[in-house]
Amino acid sequence: MGGGFHGAYGGLHGVYGHHGLHVPGERRRSAIAISTYAAIEMTTATDAAALPGLTTKLTDSLPAFNGRLVSHDTSPSAVDGVPPTTFFLIAFNTTQEADGWRASQPFKDFEAEAQKAGARIFTVNALPVMQEPTQTSAARREEDRAYHKLINSGDHTLKKIQDICRGC
Repeated sequence: MGGGFHGAYGGLHGVYGHHGLHVPGERRRSAIAISTYAAIEMTTATDAAALPGLTTKLTDSLPAFNGRLVSHDTSPSAVDGVPPTTFFLIAFNTTQEADGWRASQPFKDFEAEAQKAGARIFTVNALPVMQEPTQTSAARREEDRAYHKLINSGDHTLKKIQDICRGC
């Protein structure tokens, strides 16, 4: 898998949250926005016994580049066509980290073995971080008013009780 590493993967379109796909263990409102994913699909598993070693090589190659394994599926289902036998999805904070991973020797070692298993490896850019809407709906404003009215009423009742207790 030489130079043509960047590509588009239509299967990811529309499956996004605050930072693109949600990475397990990350809080959705964190300051880190994922910018790039690497997708690896293996179409032929020539040696099922080699898959654990291949997975280890992949996961060992990620930490130096802030890569996180988002998905590892050994039986993906197809919506259309023939599914791969194994699928990996990796998240990177920046495109530069993904490019650094791709140029690293640990990745090249993984890639050499993955190609024997019929792997396709490509990256996709994540959608930009969506901003929270600044305007709220009329229903939300009404809920806020009712909530504050309830809180103020409770505060008023508490003050009355405290005033009564002072006289005891």
